[in-house]
Amino acid sequence: MSYSSAAYYKALQELASGALKPSQSAKNLGLTQAEAQKKIQDIESERFQSEYAPSDFKMNEFEGLLSRLESSKMRQTGQRGEIEGRNIYRQGLANMMTNF
Repeated sequence: MSYSSAAYYKALQELASGALKPSQSAKNLGLTQAEAQKKIQDIESERFQSEYAPSDFKMNEFEGLLSRLESSKMRQTGQRGEIEGRNIYRQGLANMMTNF
């Protein structure tokens, strides 16, 4: 049976909701309730991706760009802390010099 078949999807929903036991399934899907729920999630995910995700979207490229951004942000945070540390040292030194 096709995943896109409305009758198949309805049978999966009945099985996943507990309305039917696996042995009572009219379509004899041969699935447990958990397996039916997983199949429904897969079908809905596939539908969502086909409707909303661009067809030329490359997940690996996105993850690579995301990791580069995260490492850049961590570097910037480290540099900011380093600069602030130098400023604190300079301020302390300037305060000590004004005491003399």
